[in-house]
Amino acid sequence: CLSLLPPGHIKIGLKGTSVSQAIRNIVTEGLEGPDDTIETLSGHLRDMAQSEPMELSPGVVLIHAHVSQVTTPTAFLGVNRSGWKMPNTTQDANILLLLLSPKEAPPETHLKALAELVEPLHTTESCEKVINATSVEEVLNVFTSEVGSLKSEVGKKARGS
Repeated sequence: CLSLLPPGHIKIGLKGTSVSQAIRNIVTEGLEGPDDTIETLSGHLRDMAQSEPMELSPGVVLIHAHVSQVTTPTAFLGVNRSGWKMPNTTQDANILLLLLSPKEAPPETHLKALAELVEPLHTTESCEKVINATSVEEVLNVFTSEVGSLKSEVGKKARGS
């Protein structure tokens, strides 16, 4: 997951920002390239946030797209303890996930990246740890420890433990 979501792509403490400002900040700081290209991409993601946010669980929203600006699946994560109001969600979003996959990539690549990104947020407890994190390292710890614990739980169930 760390290759998909490097530390520079995680922004905590986005309280007081609009979802549009948060997306612009996250993408602008996390992607390299011409300013106009990044601004176009950022604008597309901001439009998607207003029209088609995908609520993974209460307080966790995903926006994903196939774009020409990346060559490998790339993710971003923003945290706002006070939450962002977004359409078609049951409550304000505290965790915003952005997943960008290359336009040319097969659907399986996008789905694999999607599973890798959302898997660590499968419990309310792990989401709360991310929302309350005071450092990017704390967020990354949730992603690395939750993936391991979920795999061991699945393994126990498969073995009938």
